[in-house]
Amino acid sequence: MTGQGWQKDLQNGSSTSSFRTKRLVRINYSHQILDNLGYFSTNWTRESKVKMNFSLLSKKKILIIGLGISGISTAKKLQLSNVDVVGWDDNTKVRKKAQEKGIKIQNIEDINFRKIDILLLSPGIKSSTKNAHKSVILAKKYNCSVFCDLELISFLKKKPFTIGITGTNGKSTTTLFIEHIFKKLKIDAKACGNVGIPIMDLNINNENKKL
Repeated sequence: MTGQGWQKDLQNGSSTSSFRTKRLVRINYSHQILDNLGYFSTNWTRESKVKMNFSLLSKKKILIIGLGISGISTAKKLQLSNVDVVGWDDNTKVRKKAQEKGIKIQNIEDINFRKIDILLLSPGIKSSTKNAHKSVILAKKYNCSVFCDLELISFLKKKPFTIGITGTNGKSTTTLFIEHIFKKLKIDAKACGNVGIPIMDLNINNENKKL
């Protein structure tokens, strides 16, 4: 799958590696998980196959902000574990598509943040700058925990071994190199996030010890 995303147009840095051209961009206009950009693509059509058990969150109320690829995937997966999930997206069309997929929508202005246990931010939602999303400001005011989708791994009843990669440049290439090395060593490893598959769409189960 060749990339058509914005990163190919960067003026600085080396040319796109073979790893990036093969698997970096999963869909047009989709961005990397650690890049603070506000656009979300909703053209993802992969059916979720993960058998993840999030029963540890069954008594929690979770608000998901950003209902693009990752947001929808996360909401559907949590619903399968009977987690109380509500969602919001600033884009009217995105909200409508989310509702069509069975996601409960609630306006931020109408949400009682005292009753929200976890605020879950999709990739691209700003959280640590002066322009932080309104939901983040309210969550901090009412002491709500703020997570991203990848952090939900910590709530699995049986947790897979994970490697987290962060930074400004080279995150995706490094991730795919590591996955490639593990697979060459016959170790079960799967790259996830914005390098091809949302974490909630991985075809793994709770018996796996490697990710």
